[in-house]
Amino acid sequence: MQAIFDIVIVGSGPGGMSAALNAHMNNLNYILLEKTDHLSDTIFSYHKKKFTMVEPAIIPLRGALWIEPAVREEILSNLDEVAAMQNLNIRLNTPVTEIVKESGSFHVKTDAEVFNTEHVIIAIGTQGAPRKLGVPGEDLPHVLSRLNDPGMYSDQDIVVIGGETQLSRSPSPLPTKIELRCL
Repeated sequence: MQAIFDIVIVGSGPGGMSAALNAHMNNLNYILLEKTDHLSDTIFSYHKKKFTMVEPAIIPLRGALWIEPAVREEILSNLDEVAAMQNLNIRLNTPVTEIVKESGSFHVKTDAEVFNTEHVIIAIGTQGAPRKLGVPGEDLPHVLSRLNDPGMYSDQDIVVIGGETQLSRSPSPLPTKIELRCL
């Protein structure tokens, strides 16, 4: 089955959601494709209560989507609310497997469908491909590429490789009984 759209948006973070909201408000035929079962996987993957959307410079808003610095849970709640209130055309659990340009249009392929469109907006975040070190043991179950809840590591020794800046931005400090080493 092939569906035809003015715009296909890949990724449901703030950029993708803003694109979908603006397409919706301008009566365009669009669809937003998200590979996970929830919106904004990058923000979803931040640790609990992480203060986010803080930039070193003021970035002017361009569009109708509410975005300002807030904790992870508030941003996710606002994105869910916008999607529901505006009845945005979002397809969850739909990973894009290939995008092919042919004769002036794009074919956005998923496992189940092909979406034909004149325009593609790729708004994927960083969680799709966490950086690996390429060392033995990095695929063991106790080795993680993200810190979801610092409280889970109370009374444990942990090593953080390359994440010291993220830890320093945490609104709540790590539990005091953690022995932390940053490399």
